[in-house]
Amino acid sequence: MKNNLHLVVPLILISVFIHQIYLVQTDDLTQWKGGGFGMFSTIDKPSDRIVSIYLNTDEDKVAIELPFNDELNSQLVRTIALPNKNNAYELISFINKTNWKCYAYNTPETSEMMECIYAVPVEKVNTEDSINYRSVTINISRINYTQAEEKVYRNNISTFTFDKPNKHE
Repeated sequence: MKNNLHLVVPLILISVFIHQIYLVQTDDLTQWKGGGFGMFSTIDKPSDRIVSIYLNTDEDKVAIELPFNDELNSQLVRTIALPNKNNAYELISFINKTNWKCYAYNTPETSEMMECIYAVPVEKVNTEDSINYRSVTINISRINYTQAEEKVYRNNISTFTFDKPNKHE
């Protein structure tokens, strides 16, 4: 046993390396995370990923403006780096704990409120002002650039949709 002790560190590094390759291939882990072995092999770093979150109503989907909070930010970073169902579910649990109100605008020509632009978090909201949504969708995309076409575009990595839990559950 003592003679093979020098093999422990290389075996641990190889295990971490294989586990990272597995997560990159199966769960879209950014290659910059999980040990950093792929850091120089790709431009898919977490800062090149975009998260869009929508409240799905019966009529439409409404983008949300995320409040800044350390716990939410930490979960958002984990979901961006490793966009799997568990991380998305944890992020959505934060969304479901928040009251959402529609931010709309009115035009100078009319006093009518126009469509909902996005949802904002509020402490307390009147029932008639709150957004009645049935589910939440998280879409994680990667920013890509093609030199040949000189275009920047979004490439979808993962999309997760979860139903809003009932109050009685």
